[in-house]
Amino acid sequence: MIMRNYLKVLASVITVAVCGAAALASATAASAVSVTQVGRSSTIAVEGPDNSLYFYWQTVGEVPWHPEQVAGPGTTFSAPSVVQVGDSSVIAAEGPDHSLRFYWQTIGTAPWHPEQVAGPETTFSAPSVAPVGNSAVIAAEGPDYGLRFYWQTIGTAPWHPEQVAPPGSVSE
Repeated sequence: MIMRNYLKVLASVITVAVCGAAALASATAASAVSVTQVGRSSTIAVEGPDNSLYFYWQTVGEVPWHPEQVAGPGTTFSAPSVVQVGDSSVIAAEGPDHSLRFYWQTIGTAPWHPEQVAGPETTFSAPSVAPVGNSAVIAAEGPDYGLRFYWQTIGTAPWHPEQVAPPGSVSE
């Protein structure tokens, strides 16, 4: 049963990569996409037109794909990173003025909830988001090619920043 579910997820991802590329391309900017399983769904996050942010989901083994606009024009300036943390879909992306943005949505509900993780001139790459224990964690290139790490316990605030590696540690 686990292998069958895995194969269904893999088939959904391949369907998006092969058959859905044209449909996604028409709705997106020149950004990499992020794909993961959230709950019982295949999910995709992508930078959309005019630096917006879109989320697509499809229950494994079913059709159709469901598009959602997570954030409007002028909000997203990198490839996003999407993952499940606790009972939520979460997305991290570089925001306006090299800020770091985080969006979360409890699975099966609306709306998306935006948070600013770090202010202007703090983020200079596409971030990576992951669940670690009972927290969401994000890593991204910081100012002057340093490496930054942020964590937040699920359901709490604020975000906690850490300098992982000093300026000059991350290559161009």
